[in-house]
Amino acid sequence: MTGTDTGVVKTVVSSVVVTALPRLCEVSHRKPVQTGIEANDDTTEVRRLAVCQNREIGSDGIRLPRPLSPHRAARLAKRLFAIPQVIEIWERLPAPHF
Repeated sequence: MTGTDTGVVKTVVSSVVVTALPRLCEVSHRKPVQTGIEANDDTTEVRRLAVCQNREIGSDGIRLPRPLSPHRAARLAKRLFAIPQVIEIWERLPAPHF
């Protein structure tokens, strides 16, 4: 198991950071590409766990069903994307507003 695997508490840590850091700096949760949404939707879980405003959580983006690397999950879903598309999504996600 590595830090990139499913179930290693990355989402819980993200929730803690989004909850704790606003006292120190501007912060928002953004995940422009997410895989494995059929079993674990990280953005929904951060929204559930974090004590923050909805505007602090970006939920738009590329969502792929299989819990694999983004390029492999996209290929299997027949939904290819490129870096410029990810950058465009990132720029549309909510910026911190505190």
